[in-house]
Amino acid sequence: MHLAVAHSNLLFSLHYSDYEPTAVYAEHLQWAERHAKPLAAAIQAHDNDRSPERRLRIGYISEDFWNHSVAHFFEPLLAAHSRTDFEVICYTNNKKVDATTKRLRQLADGWRAIHVLDDEQVVDLVHQDGIDILIDLSGHTTNTPSK
Repeated sequence: MHLAVAHSNLLFSLHYSDYEPTAVYAEHLQWAERHAKPLAAAIQAHDNDRSPERRLRIGYISEDFWNHSVAHFFEPLLAAHSRTDFEVICYTNNKKVDATTKRLRQLADGWRAIHVLDDEQVVDLVHQDGIDILIDLSGHTTNTPSK
């Protein structure tokens, strides 16, 4: 898995290089083929309730739910979620707590600290929470799962 981390670090750094966007994209595809595709067999079936009238459960996972640029972009989105149509659970991969963290926690329907969990435990927690859509706000940055 350490090679996946090194390759992930390369992807992150390519965004700050003068590589052509198509070359950056191609490198991302290679990462997925090499490191993500082998894990596909372990994907569990999605057995959530499919009733159209129920609220969708959306999960956001990030290391940056604190005074960080990601949180500043994310907070208005979180505040604007329709509580009638969506239930929002945030999975924080960081133990930092500041004023921004506290605001985000108040806006979310659920808050899960995952920085002490391994990848399998995070997967189990997401399944237990019945998440329909999981959105990764970290990408190939520090403290993402598997790093």
